[in-house]
Amino acid sequence: MKKLILILSILFIAGCSYAGREPWHNYLHVPRAWLMDPHFSEYKQAREQLELEHIKGKCSYVEYKEKMQQLNMKYQEEVNKREETLSFFE
Repeated sequence: MKKLILILSILFIAGCSYAGREPWHNYLHVPRAWLMDPHFSEYKQAREQLELEHIKGKCSYVEYKEKMQQLNMKYQEEVNKREETLSFFE
């Protein structure tokens, strides 16, 4: 009986800490709601920012291409490093 009360208390606290950030059914039907890649999110945000700068005319096309190439290289290095780390555990 004490174990049941303990388990229910833990579930109650976990439910309260969740505080409805996402409806629970999203986790079942929308997998992207429970999987996030911080490296890709940062890369995507930086890419969008760079594209906005070019569209607004704050940088030339040549500068845009150079910065985009640097951004892509940096992201590729992060991906390679992560894959290398993960392959170590296999």
